Amino acid sequence: MSFERRLREGLVAAAARVEPDTERALVRVRLHRRRRRLFRPLVAVVAVAMTVLLVPVVLALSAERRDEAVTRELAATYTAELPDTSGLNLAGRWFLTVRPDGSANVGGPPGLTVRGPGPAGTYVRIDDERLRTNLFYNDLCTGEGLYGWRRDGDVLTFTVVEDTCAARRMLLTSSPWSR
Repeated sequence: MSFERRLREGLVAAAARVEPDTERALVRVRLHRRRRRLFRPLVAVVAVAMTVLLVPVVLALSAERRDEAVTRELAATYTAELPDTSGLNLAGRWFLTVRPDGSANVGGPPGLTVRGPGPAGTYVRIDDERLRTNLFYNDLCTGEGLYGWRRDGDVLTFTVVEDTCAARRMLLTSSPWSR
């Protein structure tokens, strides 16, 4: 018998012994396709959820960095001379010290006669658009006031956004604050 014939008969015999499980292979292919079809929407849902969760965090961080940059630029001590006011006794030279973190301290003229510890050390917070304060809280005012601000060179001016306190409005808006 020739080599070629022996090789051919051996291959035929080996092929007869192998029975591929085509049904099982077909089921595996179908399951793989089904998993892929289920996985795609899951990936889309996870991507949308991550976007919804992460975008506000990223925006908040960028706003915080912007606020920090603005308040670093504003960091200085400003003074304002308040005119004599009827009944409020706020006349004189006031100072506003803005720190790089956006917090600030307010102090009044010597002999200031307000009840309590006075305005120094009260809550004042400045961000890139607004100043929020409880200045004169439990003394001349209740609640907080919200003000817009603008700086031109060394002059800082405030405009009332929302505040029911006449003393705070008088202090912050009646005179420009200069460095």
